Amino acid sequence: MKLQLSIVPIVLLLLLGSCKKEGSETALQKETLYRVGFSCSNLPTKGIAPINGGIVAAMHCFGSGDNPLLKREWPGVPPLFKIESCGSVVPLDNSQLLLPQGVYSFYLLSTNGEEFNEPYNWGEYRVFNGRDYLFASTSPIYLTREQRVPLTFYHLSTAIAIQFVLKSEEESTPTLHASLRLPLSPSSFQLSSSFIEEAIGLEEHFTPFKLIENHLSTIILPLTKGVVPKLKVELQSEAPLPLLSKEIDLPAPDNHFKGGRRYRYLVEVSRKAINFAGATVEEWSEEQIEALSLQEI
Repeated sequence: MKLQLSIVPIVLLLLLGSCKKEGSETALQKETLYRVGFSCSNLPTKGIAPINGGIVAAMHCFGSGDNPLLKREWPGVPPLFKIESCGSVVPLDNSQLLLPQGVYSFYLLSTNGEEFNEPYNWGEYRVFNGRDYLFASTSPIYLTREQRVPLTFYHLSTAIAIQFVLKSEEESTPTLHASLRLPLSPSSFQLSSSFIEEAIGLEEHFTPFKLIENHLSTIILPLTKGVVPKLKVELQSEAPLPLLSKEIDLPAPDNHFKGGRRYRYLVEVSRKAINFAGATVEEWSEEQIEALSLQEI
């Protein structure tokens, strides 16, 4: 009889503990979730180019203070968002982003297109020449209610635009060909850094470009200081050998091609020589930063 009485309190304690645990889990399951929305500005202010509607961006959400290289992302966040023409940024699958109360940081990356398939692993992307990477991130957001978070997208890559002026004394106008030695690709972009890692060298081969009305336009990875793209220009007539074939370095302030900037050149080409007639550096929004003098070239 004494043995039976001693067992009863133990059973009661186990039952109470079980009920308490179930109650805690039920309370956790009923934790309030808040809807988070996003918007972006379309104004072409300094460092920001107009953002077109319909482009897709990858979304990454971390707890505030978490290093994306070391911590996993917050679960249940829609992976892709679409930037609408009105400036709203919404999940591509028409779902909603719902999060419990807490502090969060958000990161978005786009290639300024309607698809996004860039290689990603633990807070780091592999990035390439020829792609217009747009990036936005937020300061820590303390979420206690439904909230709409403003975003500002920046260009991460480097733009190059070259306008050729052909000066020919020939009866028939020769054909102009242009190619570039581009930065080594791919490079790395870490969400926490907000900058593409600058390439430390150039590819061994020249990449030819199709000229539209003697204009060359391309997007490259940023380059470390002292490494500059090489331009190759050829004038071709009906003869088998080119009239002119010359390689030159593209100039930049401090020989540094930085991300988020556009480098514009005016190049005069004749049968005898290639001359820079003008060069400017601009924010990608076409705000001029600096004009390069011919002495610097």
